[in-house]
Amino acid sequence: MEAHKEHILIIDDDGLSRTLMVTNLEENGFIVYEAEDGSQGLEMMRSNEIDLVLLDLLMPVMDGFEVLQQMKGDKSLTLIPVIIISGEMDQENIVQCINMGAVDYQIKPCDPVLLNTRIKNVLNTTGRMQERRKTDPAMVLIVDDDSFYRLLLTTSLEEKGHIVSEVEDGKQAWEMICAGSYDLVFLDLLMPVAPHSTVV
Repeated sequence: MEAHKEHILIIDDDGLSRTLMVTNLEENGFIVYEAEDGSQGLEMMRSNEIDLVLLDLLMPVMDGFEVLQQMKGDKSLTLIPVIIISGEMDQENIVQCINMGAVDYQIKPCDPVLLNTRIKNVLNTTGRMQERRKTDPAMVLIVDDDSFYRLLLTTSLEEKGHIVSEVEDGKQAWEMICAGSYDLVFLDLLMPVAPHSTVV
């Protein structure tokens, strides 16, 4: 029996960027759809079973912010996880997108290995696939000295109803793990106080 292949929609007006991502994702076993603006992307979401959206922010016709707003206002689309892809590292825009319901971000041009890792992470922990597998809230621990990334993960996971704890170094993480029971740990490798090997 053939394994289920996740369906990913790329919404980006940059044709070269789309081509690079499509090639990478198809090589990694995903079924990929493309849209060059937000309006076209929304139509494709409504006519196809989409597991995850890669969404550019700056596009003609309808930008990424409006796409997010419409998705979160539509019961048939609101559970589809969204990763923002942007050519600029604008923390204000990224935080705004996370507050609107996006689950992660990636700066363009996207590193293929990092993009695939983030996609698999999102598909395993959030959105429709998680909704199908598990209805009870998960206990999640985020271990990262980057407060901005902790904020992104915490906001996204709590929006999905999970219970999230966060710490900024390996020593605190080990104390939390010994004292509690977690379903999932997001663990940064490079942190102060204690190396990652202390935790794992």
